[in-house]
Amino acid sequence: MITAKVSIPAIHVEASIEQVGLLDSDEMAAASTENGVAWFEPGAKPGVKGNAVLAGHVDSKTGPAVFYNLKNLKTDDEITVRDAQGTTLTFVVKRTKSCPRDKAPLNEIFGYSNKRNLNLITCTGTFDRAEGTHQERLVVYTELKADQAKELEHEATAPKPPAHVKMSGNLLTWYAVREGNIIGYRIYKKNPGGTFVHIGSVSEFERKSFADSDASQSRYYVTVVNESGKESAPSSIAK
Repeated sequence: MITAKVSIPAIHVEASIEQVGLLDSDEMAAASTENGVAWFEPGAKPGVKGNAVLAGHVDSKTGPAVFYNLKNLKTDDEITVRDAQGTTLTFVVKRTKSCPRDKAPLNEIFGYSNKRNLNLITCTGTFDRAEGTHQERLVVYTELKADQAKELEHEATAPKPPAHVKMSGNLLTWYAVREGNIIGYRIYKKNPGGTFVHIGSVSEFERKSFADSDASQSRYYVTVVNESGKESAPSSIAK
């Protein structure tokens, strides 16, 4: 069986990738081992449009961990990700940024993007013994190589939109699209100006529903996104 792996030649990293989700604190779960890397599965998959996120430990009680030298990456260094099917994608470092752990730009790291990004995260700065973690977070922002992105754009076709989109009270629901390569859904709401704006996203592995506390007299539609980053046409309007 082929295991998903990440390779960063510039800092001599070869590591297995495991899928993780959210903790009860709504923070991304960490890798289970000091030499493994965690992929935030509810978010984008590496290679699709959006911000895919990989996280790794910087150190442990016994010494340096997998992302100890992440701070040494430079612009144009390359990172390759091989998925469980053996497909390999290459990402190029664009910039790095460190920030206080409680002021990390979460939307910039995890939010939607029209580009095929891969963001790597680890701890940095002074270790805070009282909190049991480092005081800062280091983020390395990378982007899929242009030729591979162009190839994915050329090969991809858009999925069908979701069906049975309904609004009950403040809860929007819909049926899953069964095409086999779906990664998630996007929810759009009509604003007072008459245009629809993106207000939220739901992973393929989550319930097909979205709650809006301000749903009175509003209109919505839902789209579906596949692994290639292609977005479907809007569903029927729900209100």
